[in-house]
Amino acid sequence: MQIIVISSKDKFRSEVVHVTKMFEAGLEVFHLRKPKFSQKRMEEYIEEIPEKYHNRVVIHSFHSLAQQYDLKGIHLTKRHKKKRFAVAWRNFLLKLRKPHITVSTSCHDLAKLQSYANKYDYVMLSPVFNSISSNGGQAAYAHGSLKKVIKDMGDEKIVALGGLNAANIDDARSLGFSGVALLGALWHSNRKPIDVYNEAVNVETGSTKHQVSTNPVKVAV
Repeated sequence: MQIIVISSKDKFRSEVVHVTKMFEAGLEVFHLRKPKFSQKRMEEYIEEIPEKYHNRVVIHSFHSLAQQYDLKGIHLTKRHKKKRFAVAWRNFLLKLRKPHITVSTSCHDLAKLQSYANKYDYVMLSPVFNSISSNGGQAAYAHGSLKKVIKDMGDEKIVALGGLNAANIDDARSLGFSGVALLGALWHSNRKPIDVYNEAVNVETGSTKHQVSTNPVKVAV
């Protein structure tokens, strides 16, 4: 099972230090999500990350930076998907230049999740468990229904998001998720982020690892 880390919404240099430690510990996928950052500030953040780890970064905004810095992938937000044709064309061109770039998105609805089949390298579904962050979101799905939907989707790559920590990684695996995304457990805790990350890895260690696919897929909106 893949462990993905998502950035906080607003931290910068102090966060980069923690993220770099996670890369050194083996983190393979880091989602850089800074909705209020300007392009210049995003560039500054990326440049603070050692270049050898750029190919592990997935960016949520200013997707052109994925080519500029040779990043791992791009993530399509709700805002991107509203600009359907413009985004599809831009991402098609990006795929031409960088064929192995990953394209992911997020989902908050099981019916919509099923409609995303074969359109993305992986999809983040939330909230699966009660939120750890300050927004206090509650788990949105009955686990029986969730397990059935994931099973029916076959080998689609679905990543659990929302309330994930070391205590419920095994629960996420039993539901059929291919990966888990850590967010609130890292940035809304009194513990060091690297310790939280390592604890999650220790829970996952020794299991069969289902890596999130990085094979090229159709560009989707």
